[in-house]
Amino acid sequence: MKKKVLVVGGAGYCGSVLVPQLLAEGWEVTVYDILKWYGDAHLPKSNPKLRILQGDVRDTAKVAEACKGQHALLHLACISNDASFELDERLSTSVNLESFEPLVIAAKEAGIRRFVFASSSSVYGVSDSPNVTEDHPLRPDGNPYVDTRIAAEQAVASPLLEGVNLSGARGVLVNVTANKASLKMRETREIMNTIRGFAAEDATIIQGAV
Repeated sequence: MKKKVLVVGGAGYCGSVLVPQLLAEGWEVTVYDILKWYGDAHLPKSNPKLRILQGDVRDTAKVAEACKGQHALLHLACISNDASFELDERLSTSVNLESFEPLVIAAKEAGIRRFVFASSSSVYGVSDSPNVTEDHPLRPDGNPYVDTRIAAEQAVASPLLEGVNLSGARGVLVNVTANKASLKMRETREIMNTIRGFAAEDATIIQGAV
């Protein structure tokens, strides 16, 4: 059976590293991205297994159409980091949080078996702990970017999705850093290796840092 994956936000900073890896492993990749920030020049468009759809993550009907026939969904789309979020909090909240529940529902109704959500290590706040792992408490601190990341994580396992058919769906939460200035390419590849692995494995809900 051909492996098909939908990468929402797949033309962005992390997606541009992840998509070539998925293609190299034999996945048929559909990138769904607004293409406003990075465009698609850095994606391997000559690869016949790559399909690029331009669309907004908040466009529920278009997202639902993109979900059809996919085996896994990797959700990377967001307005990342505090400074970007604060430029337009209404826009950022609609992208990072309000679009999340409809996306999860669309994935489940389409029969997608793996849903991988890339959150942010910012959910742990500033910690004195020398080792911040998935056991570290989440720290909502009134920062709207952090609060929306935490709220999206909690929405996966909350009563918000009660009544939605969950059969065959696996919710996976993976926290990755949103600090693009300090995230080196090697580190990005390591993080993307982890996310790529979750797309193919039978995993349970995880809250943690990669």
